[in-house]
Amino acid sequence: MKIKSCYIENYGGFNKKHFQFNSGITVFEWENGTGKTTLASFVKAMFYGLASIKSNTRGFADRLHFCPFNDGKFGGSIIFEHNGAEYRIERFFDKKSSAKDEVRVYKDGGLTDMQSEDIEKYFFGMDIEAFEQTVFFTAEDADIYTPSSIEAKINKADEAETAKKILEEEKKKLLPQRGKNGLIPNQQEKIRILQEETDSLQSVREHLNELYVKKENIKKELAEKDILLKKGIVFETKLKESRLCDEEIQEYAFFKENIVTSNPTEEDFDRIDGYFTEIKKLEEKDKTLSEETGKALKRGKRKKLLLAVNAFMIITAAVLLMVEQLLAAVITVGAAGFLSVYLCVSARKLKTAENIQIERRKLSLRYEFCRQEIIEFAETYKNVYDDYDLKKETLINLDKQIFLEESQTESLEEKLNVLSKAREILTEYKEKLFEIEAAQEALLKAEESIKNKYSVPMQEKFSKYAAIIEEIVREKIIIDKEGNIYFETAGELKNYKYLSQGQKSALAFCFRMALVDSLFRDEKPFVILDDPFMSLDRENMEKMSKIVKAVSADRQIIYFCCHESRNMI
Repeated sequence: MKIKSCYIENYGGFNKKHFQFNSGITVFEWENGTGKTTLASFVKAMFYGLASIKSNTRGFADRLHFCPFNDGKFGGSIIFEHNGAEYRIERFFDKKSSAKDEVRVYKDGGLTDMQSEDIEKYFFGMDIEAFEQTVFFTAEDADIYTPSSIEAKINKADEAETAKKILEEEKKKLLPQRGKNGLIPNQQEKIRILQEETDSLQSVREHLNELYVKKENIKKELAEKDILLKKGIVFETKLKESRLCDEEIQEYAFFKENIVTSNPTEEDFDRIDGYFTEIKKLEEKDKTLSEETGKALKRGKRKKLLLAVNAFMIITAAVLLMVEQLLAAVITVGAAGFLSVYLCVSARKLKTAENIQIERRKLSLRYEFCRQEIIEFAETYKNVYDDYDLKKETLINLDKQIFLEESQTESLEEKLNVLSKAREILTEYKEKLFEIEAAQEALLKAEESIKNKYSVPMQEKFSKYAAIIEEIVREKIIIDKEGNIYFETAGELKNYKYLSQGQKSALAFCFRMALVDSLFRDEKPFVILDDPFMSLDRENMEKMSKIVKAVSADRQIIYFCCHESRNMI
């Protein structure tokens, strides 16, 4: 970037003045008070303007200082080259307010739509503070520091630093370094409490399910025992009616209050009931046989009589034969034979009383067997019905417990929903923390990248000036990664501020040029030197001249001095 010329319509003590500038070093050797600072200020004002008088921003005093007393236009124009194109900036200032300033920018003769605020960004990429601390060097600028806007490029961006602070604050809200008041620890504690509550309610629910099963089992048992109870009542009734057992057994209320603990089955009752039926049949059959026994006895008496008659007839027939009563004997024998045949046929068809008694004895044995089965059944179960009320009481207590635990578990679903939402919130917090940490890491990498892009090259650029500076300072110059400058004396590092004013001026100039070299890789901006080396002696001035001439090899130098002894050309 090179300034070709400028025209001052009216600015400070200049009125309708033209100035030309060389490509390398342009020297304005003017005495003090003849306009060196005015011309330097004008060049700066063409690019950055002048602050309003009422503002507290930088440069507002220049509007007061350089405003002319006459009523003519206040300002001028400047022509320069930038990236192969020719530009002309025309800027005229209001006496008080920058809002009323007139600015026009031409490129290769054509008017552009570039506004005042666009100029500094487009041509320099830095604010006025950075401009004044890099390429605009005066006698008062001996201190070395990096302007905030340039530091943003070299070490850290303002936006990045703000972002880092915001991220760190947000991170502390989520996960503080100390204490448990962060969103994540608090949410974790909330989840822990909710988890304990839900676990407890889950245990109650699981126990409740066990109670449901237990209740159903008891209800099933009671239902089964109710069936047995009904059968038992029938059994008791039949037992009393049958009179098969002694009085004690008959009078015992087997199934009145309690259900059996030894669990007789329906099959048991059905089997015993079969014995009652069989006994009834045996009793009926025995009654029949008893009647048949009487008939058989009568038949036996009649048979004996008939046998006696038959024997008498046979004897009579024999007597008749002996007395030769043949006809009477034949008739008697015939009658006796007929009676004998009748007795033989009757004996085959009719049971004897003896046979009937044998059958009755068999019936009696079976009857006694059935009776004993019934008695044993009665004796076996007469004392086993002792837990019916207990089971009913257990069922009542189960219902109470179930009601209580059901009441406790009513809030389980709600708490599970709350727990689920709490976990979702915690996940969101953790995701946010992850994003914050990722952003922090990205910022650090970006910061490191910027340092590698600007800071490291700046150190490298500064090192090329170090040898010449060391000739002036007579000490070894060291710059660290943060841009801090020291000089080594007697094996000890000391801050550059311990140097003389002239040495600091030389050092500050080299530092600025290293900044410019690292910031502008391609086309370098012009450099304005407003007699910055007034404190250097002739010897060191010559040394400094070498540096300035070296710098002018790739950029334009506009040098102001008040005496030929300060002239570097």
